[in-house]
Amino acid sequence: MEDAASLPAWLVEGSFAHLHISLADRAEENLLSALPLTNDFIDVHRRQGGKVLVHCKAGYSRSAAVVMGTSRGNAQVT
Repeated sequence: MEDAASLPAWLVEGSFAHLHISLADRAEENLLSALPLTNDFIDVHRRQGGKVLVHCKAGYSRSAAVVMGTSRGNAQVT
């Protein structure tokens, strides 16, 4: 099995698609820059009837922030 850090951004293996975003869990990290890609990934797979699991390695707030950002859709974030 490959290390997640070496995976391309959007990888399809059989019936599973993986999206790896490399973000540190610190206040200085720009999570907003990742939202367009994560939103596209989640939207595509939900429209196809798929399910999406969002998680982070450390289990802190990044995954929740991505889900909240996705639920905002195309709302303007400043």
